[in-house]
Amino acid sequence: MPTSRFVVVSFTLWLWYGLEAFGGAPALEETCRDRENLQVITRYESSRRPFAVAVQLPPKEVRKGESPYVIYVNSEIYFLGWETQQWLYLRQCAYIFHGRLAGEEGVRDVDIRDEENADCWAVRKMSQTKSFSSRTLYAIERDIERVIIKEQRWPQVLPGPERRISLSMCLK
Repeated sequence: MPTSRFVVVSFTLWLWYGLEAFGGAPALEETCRDRENLQVITRYESSRRPFAVAVQLPPKEVRKGESPYVIYVNSEIYFLGWETQQWLYLRQCAYIFHGRLAGEEGVRDVDIRDEENADCWAVRKMSQTKSFSSRTLYAIERDIERVIIKEQRWPQVLPGPERRISLSMCLK
């Protein structure tokens, strides 16, 4: 018979590591700031949008001293690893920082160069963290291959046209 301490520790570890795998909202490092250095709001929602979409709020919805931007994160996309979720979130931050935002419904004119620049901007931001390693890029590229290409979920996960993604090129 397991001790009560063992049960408590096991349950705590399950909560810590297991909820995300069972569809919990991703545990993102919400580090996005706009050009004015204001924290960008992140809102988790269930939607038909891609994993993350950055939009600019109408002026009447913005309080003084707050960023006029928001990143909507689809909380139903739980089949991607943490690294990939963080990369997708930071891609949206790149759009905010460089002024290439989506419209109200997450649709915008797509330029492959803008998409590639957002891919690399996100990788460079991730590379500045302590948890970054070559395994991080491998995990993201593995998710891209498995989920986005093999399972054909590109529109559900990534905005823009399908393209070859080579994240290791971003650090050269």
